[in-house]
Amino acid sequence: MPPKSSTSSGPPSKKPKVETDRQTRAQSSAAPPPPPPVARYDSDDNMDGDESEFEYDSDVEEPQQGDDDAIVIDEDDLVDAASQDGDDRDTSAQDGLGRREVETITISDESDLDEPPPEPVSRPKGKLTSRKQYTAHIEALVARYGAHDGEQVTDLRRDDEQLTFSLVHPAFPNGLKLILDTPDLGGYPLTHQVVCYADSEIGADVQAVLEEIADLPERLDRSLPGLIEYLVSRLILGQPAPFTASQASNAIDEDEDDSDADDHLFGIGGADMGQSTAFMDALRSDFKGILAAGFRPGYTRISELDNIVSVSKKVNTLGVPLRALQAWDSELLTGEVRYLVLLMNFGSKYPDPDNGTRGDVKFRVGISPKYKPSKEAVAGAFRSHSANTYTKNDFEAISLSKPFDSLFMDKFQEILLTRRSNSKVGWAAAEHHCLEPGNTKEAIDTKACRAADAEEKKASGTYILPDDPMKSNTEAANNYPLLAYSYLIRRFVMCPRFCLICFKKINSGIVALKPFVCESQLCLFQLISLGLGPSLEHEIQTNTPAVDLLVQLAYTAAKEQRLTATMQPQGLSLEVPKNPLIPWKVGDETVEFDGLDVVGRNNGIAALVMELPPIPEMQVWLNGDDLSEVDKSLSRNRKLQEMRSGNVSHSAWKLLRWIVASNTSYLKLIEEEDELVQGVPKAYRQFRLVVGSPAKEHLLESSISAIQAGTGHAAVNARAFPTLYAFHGSAVKNWHSILREGLHFNETINGRAYGHGVYFAKQGEISLGTYAQFASTAWKGADFGVGRIAAICEIVNKPDQFISTSPYFVVDKVDWIQCRYLIVQRGASYNYTPAAETASDDATTAGAGLTRSIPLDPAHPLTLSTKAVGIPDLHPKLEALNKKLVDKNEDLHASDEEVLKEREITVFETPKLKSKKALGPNSSRAEQRTEELRKLKDTFVPVGPELLKLIRVLPPPKNPNKGAVRQITTEMRAMLAEQEKDGPTVCGYYLDPERSNDNVFTWIVELTGFDPDLPLSKDMKAHGVTSLLLEVRFPESFSMSPPFFRVVYPRFLPFLQGGGGHVTAGGSLCMDLLTSSGWSPAYSIPAVLLQIKMAMHPRPARLDPNNWKLPYSMNEAIAGFERAALAHNWVVPPEFKELTRSF
Repeated sequence: MPPKSSTSSGPPSKKPKVETDRQTRAQSSAAPPPPPPVARYDSDDNMDGDESEFEYDSDVEEPQQGDDDAIVIDEDDLVDAASQDGDDRDTSAQDGLGRREVETITISDESDLDEPPPEPVSRPKGKLTSRKQYTAHIEALVARYGAHDGEQVTDLRRDDEQLTFSLVHPAFPNGLKLILDTPDLGGYPLTHQVVCYADSEIGADVQAVLEEIADLPERLDRSLPGLIEYLVSRLILGQPAPFTASQASNAIDEDEDDSDADDHLFGIGGADMGQSTAFMDALRSDFKGILAAGFRPGYTRISELDNIVSVSKKVNTLGVPLRALQAWDSELLTGEVRYLVLLMNFGSKYPDPDNGTRGDVKFRVGISPKYKPSKEAVAGAFRSHSANTYTKNDFEAISLSKPFDSLFMDKFQEILLTRRSNSKVGWAAAEHHCLEPGNTKEAIDTKACRAADAEEKKASGTYILPDDPMKSNTEAANNYPLLAYSYLIRRFVMCPRFCLICFKKINSGIVALKPFVCESQLCLFQLISLGLGPSLEHEIQTNTPAVDLLVQLAYTAAKEQRLTATMQPQGLSLEVPKNPLIPWKVGDETVEFDGLDVVGRNNGIAALVMELPPIPEMQVWLNGDDLSEVDKSLSRNRKLQEMRSGNVSHSAWKLLRWIVASNTSYLKLIEEEDELVQGVPKAYRQFRLVVGSPAKEHLLESSISAIQAGTGHAAVNARAFPTLYAFHGSAVKNWHSILREGLHFNETINGRAYGHGVYFAKQGEISLGTYAQFASTAWKGADFGVGRIAAICEIVNKPDQFISTSPYFVVDKVDWIQCRYLIVQRGASYNYTPAAETASDDATTAGAGLTRSIPLDPAHPLTLSTKAVGIPDLHPKLEALNKKLVDKNEDLHASDEEVLKEREITVFETPKLKSKKALGPNSSRAEQRTEELRKLKDTFVPVGPELLKLIRVLPPPKNPNKGAVRQITTEMRAMLAEQEKDGPTVCGYYLDPERSNDNVFTWIVELTGFDPDLPLSKDMKAHGVTSLLLEVRFPESFSMSPPFFRVVYPRFLPFLQGGGGHVTAGGSLCMDLLTSSGWSPAYSIPAVLLQIKMAMHPRPARLDPNNWKLPYSMNEAIAGFERAALAHNWVVPPEFKELTRSF
């Protein structure tokens, strides 16, 4: 069976000394040393007097000159020949993980390396792609062995992506001719796909060694020279394998046909999913550790190659203030239970924290109302070809999902390996090293890393961070799912501190409430131009009034020249009208935004905003409210860029995305009357406003507690009235920056007559009248035109420490201030007349009297036009909400409870089974049946020529794709070898290449060996049918595209008549994994056939009692496949029509 392909690189090839007493599962099984690290530590930087300093001594030894037993292949020195190759794939160096400066290969003392390696050629510039490294290694090998034979390796040559050579072996007088086939170079020389096979008949012992090549752990040297060395050591020198079976790349090493577990496989979910015993033992141990840590584990098996583990915890129990959760994403706090879920697709092998699993483990972050999403949602999350991998009301994305997915896929493994290689390095230090460009190739900066950890330790006083499993010497330190989820929570809780794109800590004096990007223009470009940040469409649909306000504030700030250079969206490749005073239309001349001066850029921003449609119009467009129900059901998701027939420029849409994404405060219109501030005119809009980091809430509470703990009148008063409330007014043009930077006194605008600090008034009419100046211009598309704006802020009640208390509060301690509400007056008139607006009871808010107000210090009442203003006490409401959400944890599913059960060792279980098909740990019945079948002579008889005539075998392609031919041939050889060894009944299939008219792209396969207790088996026996006849057609893009499977004979009972088995009414297979939506190049044909067999169980497949003899036609199969794809929204492979052509 071919190995899984990978498109990601692994770690470097050398490992420093591991300064820890931890042992992984692999190490405890007498495994060789752990894999290489991502960084070498420099011990030169000693900190005097620091007993806990980092120890970065490395035991990495560089090859010494004069060492005759080493071939040193310097990838930079050998690329000249490879530079002719046009493949630009770079899967090994994209993050600094996979690139190895020197490849060192040591062969035994009996090696045939009589001559030195060829002279290095000129050193090229740039980084090596996988293909260039592969070509460089081949050139080096051909230069050594191609011109003359060595003592052990002879006749070496290259044929496309194959390397052929012979080993001098006593059992093969003419040499053992071998072929190393690398059908997928992604990740070379670390995580690429490679198989080895012989060109002649070989014995079982040699075949077993050749099969090891596909399963070599990534910690071994998997480059071509390394593989040749491995084969020499195993086949010629007789050395034992340097790894145990549990460490092989393919962890599926047990026998097949788990008929007891099949019902679980396609059911709602059973734990006994046909996975290896080692896999389930590791999962069981980790499940216990996850539960002990207070998280909820889950396991979902989608297929043999998709084993998915989930870890989750209720969002409201993560220690993040509720206001911050609301700011990050409205879906995080809806009044219903929400779990933060991390899905980890382990593939077919269980990950070891000390092995390079990057690329093998895939991650998805989202929220769910259940601790474990449904099987359908979990499967959909990892569909590689699906436009939307999330499922509404089941497993949904949040605004942070994309950044978190990228962080885990690109960097998590590297960060984890850095930590595990050095016991005194924390998450912050590992991130500091791994996230800085080029750092992974250099020694870690000891001082900087220690400083990063120290800073995070200090910050942990203002954040509630999870326990660090790496600080434990227990099994928790080796629990991969627990390590990953703990890291996720840490990043989630502190997300405003980190850039959404490059993941690095934002080195800014302002820590925002909502996450954004760092100062890098590249990160800003990716966030806005590539849509990698929070969803603009989601904000428009769910927070329309706030988006309307944000656009108005940006327009006014630009129009009145209040946007400084640091507040302008540079680096986004914006094009603005050459004449910003004339309304833009398609075809008008534009200029580059970044090339203008500050004034010109402000004018350009205002001109782009004028192009935008009103925000409510955008909401109607996105929701499809202008469509009939029929049109809405047929239409796809609409894009903003398609509005108004595409007559709004792309730059205007990018600017809108920047306006919304750069707002790092929480701004939400208050619509529930019991939450409105009492005493404010109805004509005003009230927004809930929070500015500043989540830690600021903690700092405010800490300041209050410190004052209350004191003595004297101030302390007593603070215990009765912890905080004061006051208004802060400012001109409309200033609020764009206030929402992003918070209230501060870095800039003097209205004078500082009463000292330096932030000014507040207890009388609302002062802030709204004197300081809240009207805008001199307004955006024509505004829904609620802004006139004046003031904030109501909460302040620590310690007036004696204010700079001034009369006539205004002047506060210089910014941590004592927190914005709570934003009051917005409509811009109907420039003449402020509060008396007229509050003349009647109808003018006051309807919230009056509906909610208990917070008791305010009578010495400092809050008024508006002489009327008392009441701040609603939302504490009882929040308590009720929290009580609802903190209800007891959801019980584990039966399938997950099954994982926790200790397995029973049966008499049929053997230490190592040779077949690569998967069995569950408790599938004793299936194992017993397989062993019984092996003891019997296989009596399977293939179908006769009369049935074979039903299949119109296509002629082979005129110019077949060589890569596809190699892949298909490799699959065929593996299947035939298995079939020869165990027989068709045990294997479950029969394949004869002679029946395919010499066309490897068309196979005729028979499925057999079904459990006799299945309804399908009984139907087949009753009608004398011994197998299911299938046709398999491979596209020329295989294995990147899926083959087409169809049943030819016999005919099944249709689904609408009570049938099942995932067979359509036309005989094609209704399975996601056979479409572009669910196919993976890692799937092998035996694995797919196994899935087809197992699919016959949950809703039992039955033969049509009246028409079972009637074969299926190709046209029926095509129609059935297309219907199923349409019904399930699956993507039909682009080659489907060509693949199903008839002659």
